[in-house]
Amino acid sequence: MKNKLIFADYDPQTGNSTVAIRNKYGVFQGYATCHPDEEYPSSFAGCRYAEIRARMQVVRYENALLKAQIEELERFYKILKGMKGFNPSSMECKRLRKRMYELNAERNKNKELLKFMKAGLSDTIDKHGVLVKKLAKTTND
Repeated sequence: MKNKLIFADYDPQTGNSTVAIRNKYGVFQGYATCHPDEEYPSSFAGCRYAEIRARMQVVRYENALLKAQIEELERFYKILKGMKGFNPSSMECKRLRKRMYELNAERNKNKELLKFMKAGLSDTIDKHGVLVKKLAKTTND
């Protein structure tokens, strides 16, 4: 999906970063706060974390849409099953089941992507902390 960055801001007094991205679903905002005691606050790092959080919101929104589509198709399939002339081997029923399978696969892929993004954000924050400690050590020496 194509995301367009429309706004990025970092406040050096509070350490708060805000990023807004736009895509076909709308505008999503991500927020991050750098540690106030940090000797080297980074606007780049704060905006990067906020952007990752905004992208995570996009994935969550897509999952919600997929879930609603899957539930609608399942309801429709149950209605079809209750009809008198229902034929489970008809081309329409096969296509309906295939579409539900495809949507479920896409939703599961998005769930894995969300887990990966969360782990990546945590790892990025940890690496930034290590870098700040190294910078502090080299400047104090």
